[in-house]
Amino acid sequence: MYNKDQQVLGAKNEYGKKYQPRDNGQRVSEVMCLCGHRICDSEGIIGSRCVKLLEGEALSRCKRWVKVPVVKKLSK
Repeated sequence: MYNKDQQVLGAKNEYGKKYQPRDNGQRVSEVMCLCGHRICDSEGIIGSRCVKLLEGEALSRCKRWVKVPVVKKLSK
């Protein structure tokens, strides 16, 4: 079975665990660094090891800090 993004529902990721594709209705634009590296994809997933959450920045492959969308949630 496929969802609207053509991903297999109930598929396994690279670690063998099942996952459901996330579709929370929120879309963000892709964030690209000047070097061409995609820092953030259209689902809001940040592909960087180093992220400054308070500043909303992620480290690119070229060692440049790039602004990324970070949602701040309050825990209750």
